[in-house]
This record gives sequence, C-alpha cells and structure tokens, in this order.
Amino acid sequence: MGRRHVARKRNHTARPPTPSSLSQACHSSWPCFHTVFSFLFFCVCVCVYWVLPMKRDLVKAAASGNIKNLRSLLDEGVDANVPRKKGWTPLCAAAFQGHIHCLRALLQAGALVDKADDRGYTPLLCAATFGSLACVLELVRAGTDVNAVSREGHTALSLAAELNKVNCVHALIAAGATVDKRATNGQTPLVRASSAGHLDVVEALLEAGADMTISDDLGDTALTLATKKKHRHVVYLLNGADGRPRKRLRQA
Repeated sequence: MGRRHVARKRNHTARPPTPSSLSQACHSSWPCFHTVFSFLFFCVCVCVYWVLPMKRDLVKAAASGNIKNLRSLLDEGVDANVPRKKGWTPLCAAAFQGHIHCLRALLQAGALVDKADDRGYTPLLCAATFGSLACVLELVRAGTDVNAVSREGHTALSLAAELNKVNCVHALIAAGATVDKRATNGQTPLVRASSAGHLDVVEALLEAGADMTISDDLGDTALTLATKKKHRHVVYLLNGADGRPRKRLRQA
C-alpha cells in the first residue's frame, strides 16, 4: 500500500499542466503585467511630453537655473528673445528666479534688456519682485530703463518698496529711479512701503527725498495709511520727516 501511494503521488506531481491551469495562472498574473505596462507607458509620456521639450526650452532652462542646458541651446542658435506664453522671455525668467549666471549668459547672447511680457513687466521689474540685487545691478549696467512701468503702473522701485526688498531699493535709487513715481491708483513707492509697514524702505525713500504729502486716488497719504494700519514706528518716522527724517524709534 505504501509503494502504491508513493507512485500515485509521484504520478500526480509529474502531471503536465492543463489548459485551464495555464489560463488561471495568466489571469492571476495579469494585474502585475498591467501595472508594469502602465508604469512604463507613464515614463515614456513624461519623457516625450515634459523632459525632452524642457531640454529644448530656453525659458525653462533660464527659470530652473540650468546654465549648462541654457548655454547649449544658445550655442545651437536658439533665439535668446523668443517668448513663451504671456510673453515670458528667457531674460524675465532668469531675473524673476534670481539666476544671475543665466541672466549674464542671455545678455551676452543678445537678449533685449527691456523686452517686457504681456503685463508690461521688464526683466528689471521681475528682478525687483524676486529681490535679486545681483540681477538688478547687472541689468542696470546693461542699460535698462529703471523707470519702466508695467500695465498696472508698477515700477521696479514700487515693487521693491512694497515687497520690502531694501537692498534693491537702495540700488534703484542710486541708479536714478524716480522716487515719487505714481502708479495707476496714485500710490507712490513711499505710500506702498508705509502701508505695508516696511520701516527700512520708508527710511531709505525719505532719505532720497520722497514726498510724504502725496496722496493716492482715495486721498490717503503715507502717514494716513501707516496710521490706519497701526505701524507706529513708521508713523513716528513720518511725523519727523519734514525736511530731515527723524531717527527711528528703537524696537521694543
């Protein structure tokens, strides 16, 4: 009995697979094959629709700070002034992200220093928004218009003042930016900085001769806005700004 049982067991294990068992095995492994195929298809799509175009896109190379790819594209003859959507140029992209090496390479390749996007933002306005002092100084040396105005009436100085980019404020004033340039709503850089409570910027603008009596379209001056928003250190500084700015109130 023992030998017969062993023989039957051996015959059972050596039996070839039936078509039904193969079908079951294929069906059980199909989800795994489907997952692998989907992943490979996704990788191919990413390479075709995102990675490869990015390597050929000068604006994306400038925005990401990929100086190697940017120089390669420029050497291949890609136009340094070709914009993307909304008029975004490579020089604007480099300035907005503060990539000074890309900005210098684009200027050397003939990028137009004052070519604006659809909103009227020149590379200088983009650099002031980011607060990149190096980019601001490089653009000034390249001959940019320091008083260029966007469609909303922003200048590089007004943007730097509103965003508390005090180093850029000093650089723009030294480059000849108009201190009392008014935006479409009538606000000057001093009004914007006072409304935001940026004490260092307010002090820099007052030292440059900013007129604190100018009001915006709603009739608010730098002092009234600082008072409404309870920026007491700015209020103290503005109250002593008749002729010579008063020393700032020491922070508590």
